[in-house]
Amino acid sequence: MNTEQLKHFNAQLMQGISVLEQLENLLKAERTALSSRQLEEIQDNTEQKQALLTRYLELNKDRVTLLQNLGYSPDGEGVNNLIAAAPPAAQTVLNDSWSKLQNKLSALQESNKINGLISSRNLKNIEQLLSIMSGRSAKDRLYNQKGSAGHYRAQSRIGKA
Repeated sequence: MNTEQLKHFNAQLMQGISVLEQLENLLKAERTALSSRQLEEIQDNTEQKQALLTRYLELNKDRVTLLQNLGYSPDGEGVNNLIAAAPPAAQTVLNDSWSKLQNKLSALQESNKINGLISSRNLKNIEQLLSIMSGRSAKDRLYNQKGSAGHYRAQSRIGKA
């Protein structure tokens, strides 16, 4: 393993961190849009997130390929082994970049989980409003063959008519 390969690996880590920081900003914007129910902004954020996630997957594949070409396993243990085999000056830089990437990933998972909870809560609120407006009770719920919620009163002969 030479210095150029280590620089290339660190550059890949830094690019991954950059993409994750962009995702972090998008998740913050998404949380605001979800809270204020701005549907167009939510849709725009979703498209942008998809593009960033695709970019991150490409960077991840490149990193895996580089690790394998250097003879390391394409997982956290392989990265730690690569860092341990690097010169001391490079170890510090690589370890900092790797730690930052891992911390960003953890923070994004938590942020995405929170956004999912907000979205789920919004969906429940809308379902309750629709039930009230249609005169249906939450007790009228049944599940169809696909596992989706439905209303049993709408499935009676009169309801089907």
